[in-house]
Amino acid sequence: MATVAQNQLVYFISGMWCTTCAKTIREGVGNIEGVHNAEVNYASKLLVVEAKNGKDLNELHESIQAKVQRTGFSARRQTEGWIQNFKEELEQEINQKLSWTRVSLVCFLAMWSSMVAFAGYLGGNLSQLEVYYLALVSSLFGLPAILIGIIPYGSSGLRSLWYSKLLTLDLVVFLGGLSAIGASLLSLFSHQSATYADSGAMIVAILLLTKKIENGVVKKITSAILFQIHSSKGQVEVCKKGIWEWAQADQIRKNDLVRIKAGETVSFDGILEDSEGSVNNHLVSGESSVISLNPGDHILAGAI
Repeated sequence: MATVAQNQLVYFISGMWCTTCAKTIREGVGNIEGVHNAEVNYASKLLVVEAKNGKDLNELHESIQAKVQRTGFSARRQTEGWIQNFKEELEQEINQKLSWTRVSLVCFLAMWSSMVAFAGYLGGNLSQLEVYYLALVSSLFGLPAILIGIIPYGSSGLRSLWYSKLLTLDLVVFLGGLSAIGASLLSLFSHQSATYADSGAMIVAILLLTKKIENGVVKKITSAILFQIHSSKGQVEVCKKGIWEWAQADQIRKNDLVRIKAGETVSFDGILEDSEGSVNNHLVSGESSVISLNPGDHILAGAI
């Protein structure tokens, strides 16, 4: 394996909320003139673009960045040695997208909204006016919880609808939250004791908590991926003046020949120099099938 792939661009994407975001980016970038293929992996946050033969990569890079930014995300081009800082970038992105502060605040407000509303549901010797006041207090807790909780869903759902013409579950959740807010306000302004704030806030809280758990699972999966990637980051076999010897991966230069044995993780992009070979790109692209290669075929860092 020798040079960095000449017709590929790799980007780290920030701001993705779900796999629908990845699909929006893939479809948008895939439609750019000069792009042969574009793949986005939500777990690794990587966008891998294969350019058409003869396409100027610098010109294509500008088009890709502009397209990704217009869809509400950011793309950072990964240059040689990007795998060295990949772990820190990925962990930071996963932790920032949905903070525990938002989840905790929504759960706290939803809990109090439900507790106050439950007193009104029990009724007992409460007057109609007292039940109305309980509904009002419940809404004071529940409506902010719904609004805070549906903002990420609205951002993702509206983006997908605008750029990819996709009607997603995120948009349904967002519109459902707005409906609960509107119905509750209408009821309160009409001096009725009915409110949907408590149930709406609790549903949003459960959805956010589920999403946070999902992010945690993704983080564990990618941590296992990163372990495999970084396990081969230290030393690789490199050919120096016809002799194979061990060297640090970050010391490998363009046109150096390195030897990757079966089962090892490729530390950087390159091309196959052997007469034949096969790789599995599931650590980078999510594609788990084994790919047979011929001399001159490109190999991505992170392939097995």
